[in-house]
Amino acid sequence: MPPREIEPTPNASWASLINHAKITRNEIRTALQQNFCKTAIVMTNDGCKIFSLGSTLNQTNQTLLSVDIPIHILSPQNKSTTHTQNSYAEIAELKLQPVFKQDPFRVTAPSAEFSLMCERQRSNVVNGLTEYHIQDGNMLLLAGDQVYKYCSNSNDLTTIPIGKCTSTQTIQMEVETIHGCSNQTPPPTTSNMRQSEPSSSSNYVSDAKICPINSNLIAYVLNKQVFIEHNGELLFSTKSSGEHISNGVPPYICMEELERFEGIWWSKSTQRLLYEQVDETVVEEVTFVINGSKPPAPMKYPRAGTGNATSTLRMIIINDKNQVVDVGLKVDLKTIYPSFEYITRAGFFADGKTVWVQLMNRSQRECVLVLIPETDFNIPNEVLLYQDKAAFSPIYSSTKYVSNNDCDYGTWVSPAGVILQNSTIVHKVTSDHWVNVNNAIVPLSFDNVQNPIYRFTYCIEQPFGSQLNLISAKIDRTGSIENHVQPLMEADHSICKSIQVKVDEKRKLVYYVANESHPTEWNVCVSSYASQTINSKRLTEKGLSFRYERSNSNLAVDFDIGFVCWITSCKKPHACRFYAFRYNKNHNGVCLPDATYVAEISIPGSPDPRALVPREQPEIHAYSSPITGVTHYAMVLKPDNFNANKKYPVLHYVYGGPGIQIVHNDFLTWVPFIKYTRLGYIVVMIDNRGSANRGEDFEKQISMTLGSVELTDQIEGITILNELIGNCMDMDRVIVHEIYKGAIAGGAVTDWKFYDTAYTERYMGYPVHDPLYYQSSILRLVDRLPNEPNRLMIIHGLLDENVHFSHCSQLIDFCNHRGKAYDLLIFPHERHGIRNAESAAYMDARMMFFMQKSLNEPEPSEW
Repeated sequence: MPPREIEPTPNASWASLINHAKITRNEIRTALQQNFCKTAIVMTNDGCKIFSLGSTLNQTNQTLLSVDIPIHILSPQNKSTTHTQNSYAEIAELKLQPVFKQDPFRVTAPSAEFSLMCERQRSNVVNGLTEYHIQDGNMLLLAGDQVYKYCSNSNDLTTIPIGKCTSTQTIQMEVETIHGCSNQTPPPTTSNMRQSEPSSSSNYVSDAKICPINSNLIAYVLNKQVFIEHNGELLFSTKSSGEHISNGVPPYICMEELERFEGIWWSKSTQRLLYEQVDETVVEEVTFVINGSKPPAPMKYPRAGTGNATSTLRMIIINDKNQVVDVGLKVDLKTIYPSFEYITRAGFFADGKTVWVQLMNRSQRECVLVLIPETDFNIPNEVLLYQDKAAFSPIYSSTKYVSNNDCDYGTWVSPAGVILQNSTIVHKVTSDHWVNVNNAIVPLSFDNVQNPIYRFTYCIEQPFGSQLNLISAKIDRTGSIENHVQPLMEADHSICKSIQVKVDEKRKLVYYVANESHPTEWNVCVSSYASQTINSKRLTEKGLSFRYERSNSNLAVDFDIGFVCWITSCKKPHACRFYAFRYNKNHNGVCLPDATYVAEISIPGSPDPRALVPREQPEIHAYSSPITGVTHYAMVLKPDNFNANKKYPVLHYVYGGPGIQIVHNDFLTWVPFIKYTRLGYIVVMIDNRGSANRGEDFEKQISMTLGSVELTDQIEGITILNELIGNCMDMDRVIVHEIYKGAIAGGAVTDWKFYDTAYTERYMGYPVHDPLYYQSSILRLVDRLPNEPNRLMIIHGLLDENVHFSHCSQLIDFCNHRGKAYDLLIFPHERHGIRNAESAAYMDARMMFFMQKSLNEPEPSEW
């Protein structure tokens, strides 16, 4: 066979590259644009609506959008459960429209806190509405420092006068009764609200929720304090007893590394609010500043091995006279669980008074699920009796309560059965490596209050997957616990840990997202917990993938109607679909629904997504590794006008994990790389050991050795992949790591001792063991970097609060001292991700210019 022709490395001018970067970035943005997000299904008096946040064409501010679901598509009795491209014309097209004819929201410049929250959620900083919360047809709409209440049945919109009170000033005590404010001016309605001039505000509402049993009660978090309001009247607000103590907001580490963005939780059956109180006194402070400019306020950032924030739980109780008590725990969480370091998830149990909380130790090798009865909070006896007189809670043995004034309120006897009397660990998971957090925890109601069994949906890691289970805990009179674990899905599949599990208790069904069709695809699935055998079903089509966002964990499902989700594949741009339910019992008598794709949701005037597919097409390859003995997945993008008889230069894109899977049957995965294929590069992506969603055995290989097996798998993988696609990659012209021709490092960790606690210690261990950390540091390998120029490019945002610029400066110092050449690209006003469009296009051009310089550079001759 004659030798292959070598396709020349691109050698474009700087002017043409910057133009190419701008053109392809515009094309990528158009192909990937998602004009609306955070969809929800809401039943109204008039039928059923889909709500979303988004902006219509030619508008920049985000607002509330909605569309009615036609009655005729809600019962797809005569439709197939699978729709292909050929049946696309049968699908109804639902067009979202703005709810408000004239946007009533005041435009404010995004606050610093909001911008940082967007960084934690990996979302764009937007103007207008940023979030909404729905409860029984009522909505709270958040817009910067503004909160609005909207009723979908009456179309009434009112503004909430946040943080304002016209009468008494409240002072928080450990136990106190606080009367609501009076003489509050009624909130304006839509008719008397006007569009005001754009302004800026340092205020930021980070969360807002409606009380499930009283829509007149709302809670929100303003500037890291919890506020309770009733019909626009401020009832209560928390106060901090110290400069570094906050209420209702998770600490940085929980948002960034544990993906928990909420710190307040309403009870579903009582007027109680649970909230997190955080003390960051011992957490180190860091400042991100442009040299010569005024320094901003410092940020709390816990480096590996240093002090974390400490958290506790408090409870607010409101009676029917709007009297409020705010109480803390009688016992420290460390008393309940001595190894406690992180609150990963929390909420109220289904009885509305017992609190559940998932706690994790510092090394993250152990995780416990704890039940805390209300008696372990400092609730006055008279409050307990007042709340329980009509229907006493079945969670105590016979108890005689005495109030603070020694007045005997009588003896109240609980129903028969064994009852939770003390804070109790009902489930524990341990690992030799680490435990992954997830959003799969949902408490279930008691089947029998006379003999209560505490049940939760719960994710348990398996060797080859992350399995959804139903765990049950029965507590006897001595406090002993009998546990039972019932699998709800196969053990070799993984749930999507970022998406909330939804439970239909009427039909005993659990809805979740998992990779049941293929390891590179996400599917909406359903399972029954009514029997002891696994009865599950995939509801979305094989060959397509559910697309989710880190900033939105909600699975938009109505158990009686259907669900809304974004669906995509490598060859299909993401589209928002509505699937309608139809219920049929199988041979076991279990009622699992069929889901029929009946409608596509879009914004009027938006381009047809089928017309946005770039001419390139990716390939997903599976191969068995001789080193690992397991199947790996890789993605290949070939250049325009690909010729199988030629060899092409290669961009090997590496993330390497942990916690990430980059090879997905998803349009978003590959489209951003067309800027390289258009220049004549082959692009390669490989999931090595340590990548997510393949189970414990696949992930644990990187434990305590970050940067080891990842590189081994990437080198082996690209070699095998080259053979699979016909040896068309020029292995002498590959851009990525040290052993390659050239490398680009963007926002990279150079020494794990300087990264944050939860992420680093999860994979590298705690306490910090210097030799292990040293082995995983790139700084020890600087001597092995090439001596020649045009081989290493370093990119970093000066204001990066995730991977600090100190990582970059360390690498620069080491390179300088050892005479190693490098190209340096700094973005003074950018963080971990480049947000500014012009800056992003410039970065693309600089990277492509560096790549062609590196690959065209002749091998140096020895002096």
